Amino acid sequence: MKFIFLVLFSYLLGSVPAFWLTGGRGRQLFSRRMPLYYTVGIKRSLAMTGVDFCKGFLACLIGLIVAGWGGACLAAIAVNVGAVFPLFNGFQQTGSTVRTATAAGALLVLSPWLLLAGLFTFVFALFVTQYLSLSVVLSTLTVLILVIVFPPVWFVFLAIVLLGIGVLYLSWESVLRFVKGREPVFPIRRWIR
Repeated sequence: MKFIFLVLFSYLLGSVPAFWLTGGRGRQLFSRRMPLYYTVGIKRSLAMTGVDFCKGFLACLIGLIVAGWGGACLAAIAVNVGAVFPLFNGFQQTGSTVRTATAAGALLVLSPWLLLAGLFTFVFALFVTQYLSLSVVLSTLTVLILVIVFPPVWFVFLAIVLLGIGVLYLSWESVLRFVKGREPVFPIRRWIR
């Protein structure tokens, strides 16, 4: 019974739009064809990414406390499903920033070392290429390769693989945009100077 409540709680937590929690009004109707920072600005985009990260972390941590590693894995999957198909946004699929940040938050509980490896790859790829979609794909592939090379307990392994495959699958629009040369540059080098 506690697993059912945990999954329901995690899904509902993932469903709460970060747009609302950062002061937005109405429905979150951002185009999935453009990166979040172009539609709401960099400050709000970073705040929303942080909120989504915290949702993934909190759900997974509560799952770990309430029901052990099995609960953490179920909570990680449920919170990410809620973030991608939120109840409070009419089940409309959300953008790539949401699914990546929520999965990263869950990964902090499931495997902090994998999160560090993925984060390092993301920052390095973003600095070198200045493309968000490419950086997300490369960091996700890094995490998937490392979890296969150094596998944890089978249910943690399964949860991480499902999250990684989900991020890759749901990023196909961004990847196509990058391949067609329509992906906007993320000016990280200019901000660091």
